[in-house]
Amino acid sequence: MSFIASDSTFAAADATTGNRNSNGTFNRIDVDFTCITNITRQGDLPYPRPTSNMDSAQDQDPSSITVFQPEYGGSICICRLPYEIDSESAVRWLVETRLFMGSVDSVYLFKQIGPDGIEYQGAYIDFAHWYATSSMYELESKIKNIVDDRQASIHILNVFRKYNRASPPSPFGQERGFSKSDHIYHLAKGGYQMTYLRVRPVPRGSGGTVLTVSELPRLQLAQDDWTGFYIPHIPENLYLDQFPVIDQDTFVTIFEKNLRWGKIKRVDFIKGPVCPAKPTNNKIQSAYVHFEYWCDTAETRSLRYTLETHGSWKLHGFSNVETDEAMRFAVQNTNTGEMTPRFLNLKVNQTPIPDADSSLNVHQLAMIVSSLEQKLAILTEVNKTLEAERDMYRSMCTADC
Repeated sequence: MSFIASDSTFAAADATTGNRNSNGTFNRIDVDFTCITNITRQGDLPYPRPTSNMDSAQDQDPSSITVFQPEYGGSICICRLPYEIDSESAVRWLVETRLFMGSVDSVYLFKQIGPDGIEYQGAYIDFAHWYATSSMYELESKIKNIVDDRQASIHILNVFRKYNRASPPSPFGQERGFSKSDHIYHLAKGGYQMTYLRVRPVPRGSGGTVLTVSELPRLQLAQDDWTGFYIPHIPENLYLDQFPVIDQDTFVTIFEKNLRWGKIKRVDFIKGPVCPAKPTNNKIQSAYVHFEYWCDTAETRSLRYTLETHGSWKLHGFSNVETDEAMRFAVQNTNTGEMTPRFLNLKVNQTPIPDADSSLNVHQLAMIVSSLEQKLAILTEVNKTLEAERDMYRSMCTADC
């Protein structure tokens, strides 16, 4: 498999599938994926393994191929799929076996209506990795030139030719001279044969792969921007479905692993009176959630905007990142076991407590606390003596007056 610059053979034939720029021309880079295969009809599905001249890579066991991950993430969008490639498994076959691009992680199919009024299907594809062939390295270099250009795309040529094993392929890039009958797939039912695939780079995760916090881009914050929030009241016997909300691990599961708002540094739990101005024995638990960094996603930007403009945000639940099932907060009645829906109220923490010196062990900290308590006791006695002297001078002043 090799890449070459191609002429504009296809621009006139398939103009509806290109991207036009402001002057009406197409931004495109042509890439040659010449294949030799004996597939001749749709009835051959499921798909036989083709032979190919792609660096002889397809003659190897994929598990033995060296792999790499492109710097931009490696996900692509196939703008329009052949009519015959109509399922996720078919897309995987096309990309993994036919083109031998890499190992597919996930596929998301979408539909669109073209300028001709015909409905087409495309696919977003996330890769676990690309195969480290010279062709894929060259594809990466071409994508680098257009990764920030939404109007540009790459045309993969010679994907759908049909040949007998005994028939040699044409020289790379020489598409002219082949009739439509040389191509085995169609753009639409009853439509013309496809001569190329149009692809463009897309952000990782477009195909449906769930990205972890470490894989998501980080939100750039100013030095004086807030980095955490607090929850004024965590009800007793609070559950997230059947799981009790009780410790820092629970909050990491909620805010980092599922909601993926950012990397949590620590969570401080505090118990205090319901109303600080009127201390009572009734105490409530609050939590201060500190982030090492925030992820730059549409959801986190919306959350931060809401907190900054409205002062609070109510979290009733979320979708489990692994099962996509809805998970909601509820409080359990200790007498009846009945569950009552609840929520967590989030507010900006404008005065976070700085990180403590982690070099001290628990015994050293206990000694420091004991020393401070002794000093506090001495200062308390001194304060009582000073207050007594003050009261004495006040009474003397009153008597003289």
